[in-house]
Amino acid sequence: MADAGAIQIIPATVAHQEVLANLKTHSGHRLGYIISALPLGNLSRKTAQELLQTISLTLPENGIFVQAQHFLVNLKDVRSAFRTVRTVPILRNFPPVFVYYAANGPGSRPVRLPHKV
Repeated sequence: MADAGAIQIIPATVAHQEVLANLKTHSGHRLGYIISALPLGNLSRKTAQELLQTISLTLPENGIFVQAQHFLVNLKDVRSAFRTVRTVPILRNFPPVFVYYAANGPGSRPVRLPHKV
């Protein structure tokens, strides 16, 4: 795993168990953003839920979790782990990709998206 200052890059070859363990060790650092393309639908539901809960607990109130998925299978799990979730389809991609923007900020304010998605 490479660490570029405040950015940590976890290669796709790392198993989800190692990602989960890595997130648990970073809980004291309060990561501001977590960007993932892990295929949540390929994990068991229990594993996906555990991963999402760990991510939710790792982020500070103003942190954002960004997840790219080809299917909306885990949307219910993402919504149960985070206070606010926005789903944005990226139709330019084939097959289309759905991007979840999730946050635990105070109240139920919508997650702000970048101007260009």
